Amino acid sequence: MWSSTVRENLVLHFSRQCISPTKCDLINIFSQYGHVNEVKADVANSASSAQVIFKRRMDVEATFAGAEKIGALGPALVSFRLTDFPASASGNKASHVASKSE
Repeated sequence: MWSSTVRENLVLHFSRQCISPTKCDLINIFSQYGHVNEVKADVANSASSAQVIFKRRMDVEATFAGAEKIGALGPALVSFRLTDFPASASGNKASHVASKSE
């Protein structure tokens, strides 16, 4: 059973050669699957990633199941994975649950 102390999220990795979607774009895209609590973007050095945090686990699972069909992310999307971690954990270290990549 999942409690409110566990955050469910989708981690997306983008190609640096393509323009990555904005936080607003990601909220608009992923809100169709459920309530998005927050979007965090990390564009550093050679990596570009975003973390989409959902309120409910079933929403992030629906997103993960349908993410391959989201054409709005285009060729910029390199890979994505489903993670969960305790919201109160220091450093918010994510544990790998599942991943998909092209």
